Amino acid sequence: FWLDVVDATKPEMDRLARVFGIHPLTVEDILEDTGDKIEEVSDYHFVVYRAVDAEMAACPIAMVVKRRFVLTFHGRATTEHVEQAMDRLAAMAEIGGQSVVYVLLDGMTDALTMAMRTVALEVDQVDELVMVLSPLEKADVLQRTGLVRRRLLALWRLIHGKPEVVRALMRMTPDLDERHLLGDVLDHLSAMQSACAHCDMVLARAHSNYMGQISLGLGDASVGLSVFSNQLLIISAILLPTQFVAELFGMNVPVP
Repeated sequence: FWLDVVDATKPEMDRLARVFGIHPLTVEDILEDTGDKIEEVSDYHFVVYRAVDAEMAACPIAMVVKRRFVLTFHGRATTEHVEQAMDRLAAMAEIGGQSVVYVLLDGMTDALTMAMRTVALEVDQVDELVMVLSPLEKADVLQRTGLVRRRLLALWRLIHGKPEVVRALMRMTPDLDERHLLGDVLDHLSAMQSACAHCDMVLARAHSNYMGQISLGLGDASVGLSVFSNQLLIISAILLPTQFVAELFGMNVPVP
């Protein structure tokens, strides 16, 4: 069976630990917000895999996988992933503990892939806008670049550590079909890591182009100011003798 627990409290976790034989250190990891990890503890596997919400915040799901049952622990932000996993499991002919883990991991990885596509689209838009900047848009593009970089770094932190978890699960899974399915999840994670690196390179290039355009604008302004100063100097040189003569003959004194 599969028991799903949402927003477990400390007393509830203590009772569940006594009933299902969960190690106290595992209970601490479930109650705390830990990173992606996988551990083999006596007669069960403990897996933590972080999903993403709309604000790019990490939402971990902890899984205790024993031979005859699976326990999952998470907050309400990841309930949608669990419901989608139940719908997929209902259509499967045979269900085991590893099947539950794979379906959950695959669903959360797909959600990360969609978030990565959204960020990649925003990066492309910023890269295009930098090349056609108007003076009023420069501050807006700089702000958008900073926001996109924050979202990209949040995704990168979420993806980091997940490939090691999936590789360890593949080593622990004896069934070849399930290992093949986990390999597909690993391929998606590798593709996202490459996409993050590419987006970071594009943002760095866009920022360099932005700074180059600012430098060109400052250079043009400096040249214009220099030309204007030279023009003022020429006008002053022309008017200075005229002003001297006018002041000389405009004094209220007899002139010899």
